[in-house]
Amino acid sequence: MKRFALILCLLGVAFLIAGSVMAVAHPLQVGTHTIPSSGYVVTGPEDPQAEQQSEQTGYQTPLDKIGYVTILLSVGLFSVGLLIHRKRN
Repeated sequence: MKRFALILCLLGVAFLIAGSVMAVAHPLQVGTHTIPSSGYVVTGPEDPQAEQQSEQTGYQTPLDKIGYVTILLSVGLFSVGLLIHRKRN
């Protein structure tokens, strides 16, 4: 039983690291890929509704959401491992 608790804690730490990388790596990558440009961008008539939609979406991608779920899973695994270990002692 003690081994099982240790395995759960180690899995929790591994999932925490993996989830953190998935949740945080994307915004860091967005900032590093820049395309130099010059000139003007010609657009059609201004659509205020399109601006509101772009502000609401932000930078959250499916990979970010998977990262957050993985972080929550890691906290759960780590907590269960600690509870099992605590009951054992």
